[in-house]
Amino acid sequence: YSFIRYIDAIRKKRIRAGQVSLISENDDVIRMMTIHKSKGLEFPVVLVAGLGKRFNTSGGRARMDIHRELGISLSLVDPERKYFKKTLLQTLIRQKDRMTDMEEEIRILYVAFTRAMDKLMLLATVPELEKVRERAESAEAGDILAASSYLELLLPTLKEQPMEVVSHRLEELSPGAGREETDVDRGEIWRLLTGAKPVDVLRMQAEEERKPEGAAAPAEAGGIVESAEGRQPELAEKIRNQLEFQYPHPDAVLRKTKVTVTELNRRALTARAGVEAPETREPLKVPLFEAGAPKLTAAQRGTLMHDFMMRLDFHQARKQLEEEPEEGLLRYLCNRRREMEEAGIFTPEEGEQLNLEGVLRFFRSPLARRAMDSPELHKERAFTLLREENGEDVIVQGIIDCFFLEGEQIVLLDYKTDYLRDPSDVAELAAVGEKYQNQLEVYREALETATGRTVKESYLYLFGADQALRML
Repeated sequence: YSFIRYIDAIRKKRIRAGQVSLISENDDVIRMMTIHKSKGLEFPVVLVAGLGKRFNTSGGRARMDIHRELGISLSLVDPERKYFKKTLLQTLIRQKDRMTDMEEEIRILYVAFTRAMDKLMLLATVPELEKVRERAESAEAGDILAASSYLELLLPTLKEQPMEVVSHRLEELSPGAGREETDVDRGEIWRLLTGAKPVDVLRMQAEEERKPEGAAAPAEAGGIVESAEGRQPELAEKIRNQLEFQYPHPDAVLRKTKVTVTELNRRALTARAGVEAPETREPLKVPLFEAGAPKLTAAQRGTLMHDFMMRLDFHQARKQLEEEPEEGLLRYLCNRRREMEEAGIFTPEEGEQLNLEGVLRFFRSPLARRAMDSPELHKERAFTLLREENGEDVIVQGIIDCFFLEGEQIVLLDYKTDYLRDPSDVAELAAVGEKYQNQLEVYREALETATGRTVKESYLYLFGADQALRML
């Protein structure tokens, strides 16, 4: 049982566990891995990507440098003149560290190159290839410190090797990428979006304000004042269409694609009543040092009751009823409660709040006897159902408390622990039935879809009234 609780805890907290690899080393697949991960492996074809990425040299910005042979060096700081600069020792230490880093990069590159058995392809992406080539050609032979990427390390050696070098511009690989908008004035777009006037018009307006009253305006002023839409009607229309676009299904944006049966039932109540039904939320827990003796909420008592009913053996209960009608069943319920407390399912304080008398009266009811006599009984079965709601497909998930077979048909049973002021009040019972009508309908649809059998009867068993309310 501890293992089952462990699995439940993993699922509840969504802890991701590692998977066993189902791919062997000899499978004909494409593998993506780091260079370090590939060490010791060989492949027919190897693609080494990312050779244009610049090396990380951020370590050279520290004010203090340490070397195990050269010692410690600090930057020279002049507080009066408010500047600092590297010392000779600091420069030497950084060159030593840089050389060590570059030697490590070359070793990594060696590992990558020696993984290929038949073909090796090197891939690099740089903003400006010509500048990289110029830096590589201007660097002295063997000067690895001048290289800022793997590509700059390799370019000087490619001329001496029988390797094919192919370069592509971004526009060749992705049409339209990297192309500047030469036919569209970006300032024009800004004026269309903000309603601002062209710079020339604003300048002329400022000049007009500075002129004395009665001075004649320049003749070309009227020709300059021209709306942006008049100059670029097609661009203005395109921007307007994009900004004023409205999604044709606005309700689908606000509607969840996966809901619980409880939420679906609340929506149905809202639609029938014409007002927003209150959403049930789990209240925040009071700290133990403030709470004292724990008092369960109505929702917590309902969850506790469902857990207890799920773990009861209906056939064992029937056996106890047959052997000792008066005391056998109650003794069985008390023993099961104690076993669950010892197993840590709930605490003794919570167990004391179980309505054992209500459970006892349930097992003595005609509906429970039918369930106990059934050859096939199911409890707490989770389901997921694709259902249409307001023209949209919605995934509904829920848990069915209990259902059993009678012949080839199904009898559905759902437990409720709602408080009833007057269990004999027909109107109050009818209100409870109406409250859960849609929920039972979803359960029925899920069962018939999953099993292919017909649900002939469905019941709400109300522990607060000790009676079964037939819904179908």
